[in-house]
Amino acid sequence: MNAVLATDSPSKSSFNIITIIILEGKVLSEDFRAKVNSRIFQLRDSQNKLVYQRLQETFTGFLGYTFWRDLSSTFEIGNHVRDYDHVEEDLTLPNPCYEEDLLRINGPLLTVPWKEDQSPWEILIVQNYRERNDESGKDQTALIVRTHHCLMDGYSIVECWEILSGCGRITMPQMKIERSPWDKLMLLCKGPFDAADALLNSLDGQRCLQLHDRQRYFVTVSTPDFSISSVKKIKNKFGVSYSAVVFAAFTGGLLRVMKEAGKPIPDQLATYMAWPKPNHPGRASNHAICVVCNWRVKSGSAVQRLVEISREMEALRYSSLPLVLDMFLLGYSFLPRRLVGFLFTKLTLTGGSILASSFPVSDKIFHFDEVKVRSTITSISTLGDKIGISLAVAGSSGKTRLVVTIDKRLLPREDLQRKLGGYIMDEIDNYLREAENRNYGTN
Repeated sequence: MNAVLATDSPSKSSFNIITIIILEGKVLSEDFRAKVNSRIFQLRDSQNKLVYQRLQETFTGFLGYTFWRDLSSTFEIGNHVRDYDHVEEDLTLPNPCYEEDLLRINGPLLTVPWKEDQSPWEILIVQNYRERNDESGKDQTALIVRTHHCLMDGYSIVECWEILSGCGRITMPQMKIERSPWDKLMLLCKGPFDAADALLNSLDGQRCLQLHDRQRYFVTVSTPDFSISSVKKIKNKFGVSYSAVVFAAFTGGLLRVMKEAGKPIPDQLATYMAWPKPNHPGRASNHAICVVCNWRVKSGSAVQRLVEISREMEALRYSSLPLVLDMFLLGYSFLPRRLVGFLFTKLTLTGGSILASSFPVSDKIFHFDEVKVRSTITSISTLGDKIGISLAVAGSSGKTRLVVTIDKRLLPREDLQRKLGGYIMDEIDNYLREAENRNYGTN
């Protein structure tokens, strides 16, 4: 996967992940920096090798190919773990700052370029964070963790936090699909047909939700935190998947803002979803592929849309497409970086409109030492020329939220940008009401 995520130079590449961690207490910068250094960069495995050596490396091009470049001789922890110091007009934070301020700077921060001589990751410490309507005056801290996606995926970020926070292992579900050798052979045989079907599905042609250049002008929209128990209640009542609940809620919310914006309403949207592979190796790594799925937009009801989207997503579990795409990614790793970028953009990301990722949330309470994690806000940027919308579903401590990153050219009206998060929550509330009123079987 790294081969397709690092086809540009760090100074031009903008496929990043941001996780904002809100802590219910004060964290001193020097103390935090020292703990990152001792707990992460001094950690060694059974062979006495640094576990997170990758965080002292960057990617570079040589003779047309992508390689990892070791920067350990010049590595300085202070360059990466520091107080928030962006002073650009669209990145400044007021004193005190609130969640809406963090969301405002989140979009532009996703596209800030990396320095060529530093590993592409950073943790920015915001000391003046406050919660609205909180009159306790309690000190709080926000940690803005930004990393280029080529360094690590969501599972690696969670594992790194486990080690850094000192809170112990957080049990996360792993994808496990047991297949016999015969099943794998049959999947390979039907691979060309599934790949052709996926190619056709990706050509949704929704130009009103697509871009045609690499420039991005992101704004970030977020729902408030909501409990994973409510999502599971909907999931079990309607016999759908966890991710489908949140993705269908987004689709319903998007439908409403498109109507208000006077945009044409598509029948469905081709969406590229991050698909985790079994047996994640841990450390700083990427262990996922990108598969395409059509999400129904026009439907008889919100619940019908939910069921149809879940059915499309469930079909991927029995498709050869993940296996075929995994082989494609392996092949990409042997090609020159420019050719990889061209093929991935023009072949794999043919014509979809949305990039989506859903990460499982644990009921366990997250901490940094003794300081409780109040909330987490995770967002991702987009890939390719056409996709201008990304979704990230993640959370902590039994709560999750959906964060939408959208190029403002696709939704220029600021009032509709603000409404989108509320409309998504309206969809979830509607599912809960329907779950109470209708007699569906459970999973």
